Amino acid sequence: MARKPPRKRRLPRKSRGTAALAAKRARLEAILKELRSVVVAFSGGVDSTLLAAEARRALGRDNTLAVTASSETYPAGELAEAKALARQLDLRHVVIETRELDVPGFRGNPPDRCYFCKKELLERLLAMARERGMAAVCDGANADDPSAWRPGLRAAAELGVRSPLKEAGLAKADVRALSRKLRLPTWD
Repeated sequence: MARKPPRKRRLPRKSRGTAALAAKRARLEAILKELRSVVVAFSGGVDSTLLAAEARRALGRDNTLAVTASSETYPAGELAEAKALARQLDLRHVVIETRELDVPGFRGNPPDRCYFCKKELLERLLAMARERGMAAVCDGANADDPSAWRPGLRAAAELGVRSPLKEAGLAKADVRALSRKLRLPTWD
């Protein structure tokens, strides 16, 4: 009688989730290392914080620059939180002034107004990356974002901005889980 091949042992559900998250984190690290140096659009939210922290870990402080836009539409308290978070994570951090209220496409308050403010910001970040010899500009879009209507994603795609979290397959729940594992204060 022929012997049956041994059954593949499946990891317990929690271990499968942990292994999948570890694989996505490894993919994120590989993407970042491939980029060599990055400017991160840094709002201080859960997505951009994870991206900046992982870029800092993978590339080092000198090859990671977090940039926050300050404007009439960005609450001062959120700017202060982004600055404090950048200090806590030991990020090189720059705050730039943007003037989206001067952009006609934004000022008219159409449904896709975020396209115009994001495009202005990302164009500034691309110029900054060129001036500083940084290889890429990255945003914090995650794998769940394409399912939602996000005009800012269109601007990023048109300008060639990279989305390493999305490219690594990290969904919002993954971003929160990894942020919690890394003890980032934005995880929740």
